[in-house]
Amino acid sequence: MMANNILSKRNKNEIIFRFSKYKRNRRIRFKQVFLDTANLDEISDVINKGIIQGVTTNPSILAKEPKTDFLGHIKKIASLCRDGGNLPLSVEVFAKDPQSMFEQAMDIVIDVNYNNLNIK
Repeated sequence: MMANNILSKRNKNEIIFRFSKYKRNRRIRFKQVFLDTANLDEISDVINKGIIQGVTTNPSILAKEPKTDFLGHIKKIASLCRDGGNLPLSVEVFAKDPQSMFEQAMDIVIDVNYNNLNIK
């Protein structure tokens, strides 16, 4: 479901979507909506519409973006989340063994320096 299908947002838990397939609108209630992407334009657009409560990403999603520095890109996402009201950001490590996972997680936390960052 793309953000441009959203007709209105009544409150933080209720959004009205336009389903073109069925040619009708539908009100949907959510507890929380997290955007699962690494695309900066999508993140910015959806944050500006006020329809998400956080962003989550992982290495396979990040790989779909133009080649970039991993930490640099995560910092840009964190900046958008910060500007959007300190939204939670979840980032997945790509290391394979437990010690490397822990070290990578610590590197991300220190380098990104965002107080609402979650590592998965």
